[in-house]
Amino acid sequence: MPTPDVQAAITALAHRPLRPERQQIDLRGLHLTNAILDGANLTRAGLRGANLTRAILSSADLTGADLRGANLTGAMLGNANLTGAMLGSANLTGASLYSADLTGAMLGPARPKVPPGWIVTDPKTGELTRRPADSASSPGTAPPSS
Repeated sequence: MPTPDVQAAITALAHRPLRPERQQIDLRGLHLTNAILDGANLTRAGLRGANLTRAILSSADLTGADLRGANLTGAMLGNANLTGAMLGSANLTGASLYSADLTGAMLGPARPKVPPGWIVTDPKTGELTRRPADSASSPGTAPPSS
């Protein structure tokens, strides 16, 4: 777990009021194991290569965040908004994605396993979309075209 002063700084950054001039939060490569960021606004945050092992990101807004190469092993991402997030080479082993929104998220060419209920719509970028309820195709593949 981050030291109390580091956790306090991360919490303050992640819960800043929304303002038009707001700059992207740059947390690239930081060690954030066990960080508590539930409900955090991390829109377009730079988290590339960050260690978020067992981090609590429930209900966090990670819209457009750069999570390429991030370690999200065992992270709690339930109800998180990952719309358009870049997840190429991210480690999602054991991560909880229950009710997370992965619409338009990019897994990249070296993609992790496709989460249940989602399909890759663009093999080049690994872009995801929610699987249609009546789709009978196998996990991680696009439904057959007509």
